[in-house]
Amino acid sequence: MQWIKLNWFKVGLLAVILLAILFYQLSWKPRQESKENLANNIKCQQEGFQLFEKDKLSLTNRDKALIPPEFRFVKELNTCLYSGNFIFYDSTGSTFLVFIKDVYTNKMLTSYTSFSVKNGDIKLLDDRDKYDLMLAKYFPRN
Repeated sequence: MQWIKLNWFKVGLLAVILLAILFYQLSWKPRQESKENLANNIKCQQEGFQLFEKDKLSLTNRDKALIPPEFRFVKELNTCLYSGNFIFYDSTGSTFLVFIKDVYTNKMLTSYTSFSVKNGDIKLLDDRDKYDLMLAKYFPRN
């Protein structure tokens, strides 16, 4: 007890410092991270949609995107991912391509051709394991 009487100022100062650190960790830091996540997600949506529009320009009049694209900022990769699809038509039939790409580099990370219809024959194509793993990890369905 004698020690506390002699060092009350140090103990009080230490308590204030610990409370300040606790406040920062529990209140201030999560709010800052939340603001950063929101800003990154907004930027990702904007730049992702611009890339989608650019991709659509390379399509012919018959080619289409069947399902609306999705864009997600992935903090652990520090990048924006774009999950999309296109159906391409040519003189013999159609091909359905599904992909995930990095918005910031425009690099295709994974893709697969789910089916191809040529002269009336339907073929299931490509192994889709890598695509399914990335889709489940970065674009989870609730």
